[in-house]
Amino acid sequence: NVARPPLNDRRVRQALSLAIDRERLTERAVRGGTRPATHFTPDGMGGYTAPDRLRFDPTEARRLLAEAGFPEGRGFPAVELLIDSRELHRVVAEAVQQMWRQHLGITITLRNEETQVLNASKRTMDFQMVRGSWNATTYQDPIYFLGAWQTTGLYNEAKWSHAAFDQLIDSTWTSDLARRQAAFRQAETIFL
Repeated sequence: NVARPPLNDRRVRQALSLAIDRERLTERAVRGGTRPATHFTPDGMGGYTAPDRLRFDPTEARRLLAEAGFPEGRGFPAVELLIDSRELHRVVAEAVQQMWRQHLGITITLRNEETQVLNASKRTMDFQMVRGSWNATTYQDPIYFLGAWQTTGLYNEAKWSHAAFDQLIDSTWTSDLARRQAAFRQAETIFL
C-alpha cells in the first residue's frame, strides 16, 4: 500500500526488493524446479522479453534503507505482510521475512487471512504489504500483467501511480510490434 509510511517511500520498497535472494527462495522454499523471477512479466507473453531488473543486492538495499532514514533498520516502524492461508504462501512469506531481518535488520510480522477475507482487505486498502500472485489465464500478453498497474487499473490494489508508466501502457495499443515491445520494456523498467 504505497499510501502508507514507510512504504510510500520508493527507496524503502526498492530496499525490500533488493534484500530478497530469489535464487535461495526458489531453491529452499518454493522448490519443484522453479526459476527465480528477474522481472514481473513472464517470458514469452506475446513474444515480449522483459528486462531483467530484479536482483539480489543486500548492500544496495541497506544503503537505500539508510537513505530513507532507517540505518541498519533502526527506527523502522512495525510493518505487516498480509498472506492468505495457503501453505506455500506462508513458507515463502516466512523465508522473505527472515531475509529482511538478516539483510536489513527489520522485523516484519505476518498476518494470515482466508482468501476471501484477504481479497476484502485488499479492496478496502486494509494492508501495508500483501503477498500476491498473478497468472495469465485470460490471455497471454504483457498488457495483462503491466496494464493492471496503470493508475486506474482494475487490479492496481496498491494504488501505485506513475504518469510516464501510464502513457507508455497507453502507447502499446498499436499494431507496430517493435514500438509496442519497446513501450512495454520501458514501462516494466519504471514499474520495477
